[in-house]
Amino acid sequence: MKIIDFARKGNYVRFYLGEDEDATYSGSGWDDYGYKENAGPVSPEHVRGTTDLILPLDWDIREPQDASWGASGSWGAPWSKNDLKEGRQPCLVVVPPAWTNEVWDSFTDYVGGKHTRRYYFGDSMEPGIILPDDLMPKSGNAAWTDLPAEKKQAGSGGSSLPIIDWEKKGNVVQFSLGEEGDTDYWGDDWDDAPYEYNADPVYEEYVRGKVSLVFPFDWDVLEPADCEGSNSPWTKDDMKSRRVPCLIAVPPEQQVGREDGRDAYFETYTDYTWDKNEERCCRPKPGVIPFFFGDYLTPGGLTRIKKCLT
Repeated sequence: MKIIDFARKGNYVRFYLGEDEDATYSGSGWDDYGYKENAGPVSPEHVRGTTDLILPLDWDIREPQDASWGASGSWGAPWSKNDLKEGRQPCLVVVPPAWTNEVWDSFTDYVGGKHTRRYYFGDSMEPGIILPDDLMPKSGNAAWTDLPAEKKQAGSGGSSLPIIDWEKKGNVVQFSLGEEGDTDYWGDDWDDAPYEYNADPVYEEYVRGKVSLVFPFDWDVLEPADCEGSNSPWTKDDMKSRRVPCLIAVPPEQQVGREDGRDAYFETYTDYTWDKNEERCCRPKPGVIPFFFGDYLTPGGLTRIKKCLT
C-alpha cells in the first residue's frame, strides 16, 4: 500500500494508506492552497489501512504548513494537498534528537536537512506502528510499553512519583516527576499568568524521573492554554496548588461538536468552582480524565494509554 493522506496531533501522526494502483484518490479542497485551512481528508472509499508514527518529545516533526515565507513568515504555506499528491513537497519531515538543531525552525529549514526522514504521498508503507527504533539513524534507547499507564492520586507513594510539570506535543505528553513530599519545587515566573507565555519549565534539580504517555489518536488532549481566548487565566502556581489540572484527556465518547470539525477547548470539558479558601478552581466534567500536579505516575519510557486511567 501507499501513503494517500495524513493527520497529525503533535508527535503522533496517522498515515492513511491506499492501493498502490489507485491514482484517483482525492478529497474536498485538495486543489486549494493552504491545505491546512482548506483541504478535507482523503475520501474514505480510498482508504485501505492506517499506520501510526509515534515519537518522543525530543524528536522534531515538521509538515509543509510549518513553512515560513517572507520577512515575517506571515505568508504561510502555499501548498495544496494536490501539490503533496504530485510529490512537490514531502508531507512530513522527521528529525531524530541526535540531529536536531535549535537554529532550525520552519519546515523549509528541515526539508533538506541532514539525516532527516522524509515521507511523501505515494511512498510504500504497511499498516502498523512506527516507533523510534524503526527510524534511522537510531538514537537513544526510547522504550515502548504497550500497557495501560498507572495513575494514582496524590499521596499514594510506592514506586510512583508525583507530577511536577509536563510538556505536550499533541497526543504525546512527557511528565516530569518529583520527589515524594517535596513541595518546594518551582520554575521561573510560575506566579505569572498566563503561564503559557511566562512560566519556564520546572528546574531540573527537582526532577527525579520522567514518563511519556501516548494517548489514542482519536482522543483530545488539552491543557488550560487550549482555551477559546488568546490567554488562559492560570499560573503554574495554580497548578501546583491543584486549583486547575495541568492536562485533561477526553475520550471520543465525551467529545462535543467534533463531528462538525470544531476546535476542542479546555473550557468545554471543565467547570469553574471555588475551594474552601474562596479561590477559583477548575474541575473536569464527568468522563474526562484530569492530570493534576501531585498525581502519581510510574517513571518510564513511552507508554500507550489503552483504557481510562483511574
